[in-house]
Amino acid sequence: RLTELAELAPQRASVQGIGNSFDGRTIQALHVVGAHEGAKVPMVINGTQHAREWISAMSATCIADRLVRNYESDPAIRAFVDTTDLWIVPVVNPDGYQHSWGQDRYWRKNRRGGHGVDLNRNFSVAWGGAGSSGSKRSETYRGEAPFSEPETIALRKLVKDKAIRLHVDLHAYGQLVLFPWTHGAKRTDDHERFAALGDDVASAIFAQHQNKYRLMRGVELYPASG
Repeated sequence: RLTELAELAPQRASVQGIGNSFDGRTIQALHVVGAHEGAKVPMVINGTQHAREWISAMSATCIADRLVRNYESDPAIRAFVDTTDLWIVPVVNPDGYQHSWGQDRYWRKNRRGGHGVDLNRNFSVAWGGAGSSGSKRSETYRGEAPFSEPETIALRKLVKDKAIRLHVDLHAYGQLVLFPWTHGAKRTDDHERFAALGDDVASAIFAQHQNKYRLMRGVELYPASG
């Protein structure tokens, strides 16, 4: 589907690999950027860190589809695309995603050693803390070290190489808008800004679909270090 979108608008969209999974699958991204000259905000939208959350892959792809197909007809979309350097990664965890389709519908982790690592506990912020596990059998197994997994390494490289300033990570747990921090009770220095942005997101969803999304810091749902 990403290739189809890139073919529809090659001047604005291209498919690029950002790295490989544990089993060697390419982690694909759609790079969307408008022709308008001037400063652009580097941004990443990704889905499917957790393999069984299929709708997150569909949601990310739907966003890509809307931005590419409606660029010419929707001024709001055109304005967003023209001022954003956007990378959309629908499936961060292609091995686990494939496994959840073919073998185990509720598989969550990547495929490291057959036991897997929860990629969403494998980043370096407060790695090893509350809400993660050192047991390989656990659904929240954090891995041997921060960024021990090729999938999280690939996402980190993209963020660093493109100097990403905005990041949306799509999951399928419930109708929630979560913002930092998730590992502890201390608020971020820019808490009010995060809360305001989150409120904008929740309000936009309600205006479009009349679905209420709860806004909270991640830790208020449950701790998730790393």
